[in-house]
Amino acid sequence: MTEQDLMDKIKIMIIRRFDTPQDAFNFFDKDNDKGLNRIELTALLKEAGIGGFIRSLAATKIIHTLDKNNDGVLQWEELEELITKAMR
Repeated sequence: MTEQDLMDKIKIMIIRRFDTPQDAFNFFDKDNDKGLNRIELTALLKEAGIGGFIRSLAATKIIHTLDKNNDGVLQWEELEELITKAMR
């Protein structure tokens, strides 16, 4: 699966299920801490139809790449770049 495939799947899921990307983010933020941890991000990827092994690898890579303050949680500001790219 390419990065573009991943972006396309995220985009399709967001368009079908949510009014805005921020709504999707808020939906998957189950503990309401204003960020997505690895488990919450994995749930988002699962909902987007990303398979098990790839889903785990993708979640790890996304957090490693986008988590600017290295707290293991993606705040909206950190994830917004990926979501914006996916929505193009």
